[in-house]
Amino acid sequence: MNDYYGLNLFTKAVLVSFFVLAVVFMVAGTIFGEQGPGRILFAEEKLVTKIDDKRVNNWSVLYEANLPIGQPRSLAVSGDYLLLGDRGIKIIDLLDFKNQQQLTLPVLVNSISVLDKRAYLATNNPNQELAVVDIGRGLRPLLIGGFDLAGEQSALKAVVSEQGKLVVAKKTGFFIFNIMFPDRPVLIGQLLSEDFQVNDFVVVGERIVAAMSDGRLRIIDITQARIPRLTASLDLQCGQLKSITVKGERAYITCAGEQPGLVIVNIKNPFAPLSLSQTKIERVIKQIVFVDKKRAFFLLEGGSNNVQLWNLANDLLPQREATVTAGDNPQVMIYNKKLRRLIVGNKVVRPE
Repeated sequence: MNDYYGLNLFTKAVLVSFFVLAVVFMVAGTIFGEQGPGRILFAEEKLVTKIDDKRVNNWSVLYEANLPIGQPRSLAVSGDYLLLGDRGIKIIDLLDFKNQQQLTLPVLVNSISVLDKRAYLATNNPNQELAVVDIGRGLRPLLIGGFDLAGEQSALKAVVSEQGKLVVAKKTGFFIFNIMFPDRPVLIGQLLSEDFQVNDFVVVGERIVAAMSDGRLRIIDITQARIPRLTASLDLQCGQLKSITVKGERAYITCAGEQPGLVIVNIKNPFAPLSLSQTKIERVIKQIVFVDKKRAFFLLEGGSNNVQLWNLANDLLPQREATVTAGDNPQVMIYNKKLRRLIVGNKVVRPE
């Protein structure tokens, strides 16, 4: 039977149901955004991101290594093992801190670089600045070789490239080695100069990217290791350069002096690096260690709150996210991505 408007009961029920559903969707759209209920999934993804950030932002000291000199001069990670350099090296199992072994040497280890089962040590030994240690036997390290570099200065740092070249630096320049036979490194090239002194460097592919004492960033091509070639020199205008870290196409250089800070440089073009930004920091940054693609820990000089977590996603506006109290004025730090452990000096720190 039709009513006054010519509609039967069934038709009325359909219309009322449609109207109710329309109202529900309108309310949902107001709550969740312009895309209606579809925004719920986006909100869940954002919530997960926040939870992950919170886990990374809260850190606590898990273990403190007992070292004769208190703080190590250098750190490296090999699998589940932590290598600490002081007078020789100490190896600690990060899964069981009781498992550890010391290889005592009559020298100070300034830097450790690991490739496969070999650790390459830059030392202050005037007769053998480069030392090679076999770490393939777990907690039984064995000194198996070395090399005497020209000049009187200590070796500052040793870095093994992805192409298998070993680069060792002294203040006066760089020495490049073939390490096909790890216990007998062969010197195949060098670049020495009285015009600059090396403060820090990294190896990216076939290039050395170096922070120099004269305030300049230099890029050196070592494709032909016998004749290293300087491809770029950029004045960063921030005083003395302290350290350098490279992530992707960006170089992050820390500045010391009256105005400590961070300079970010685009090094995609090795012939024309481009300075992108300079950020003032309240204290000198000793070292930068990346946690992921865009976030990194800063190790600062002095004070108890000497480790900060920064977001570097925006080249023009880096943002500080968290502070970690490590204490004891650590000199170096490193991050183990596999175990999610931050090692600051002689302390192992973990996310809560």
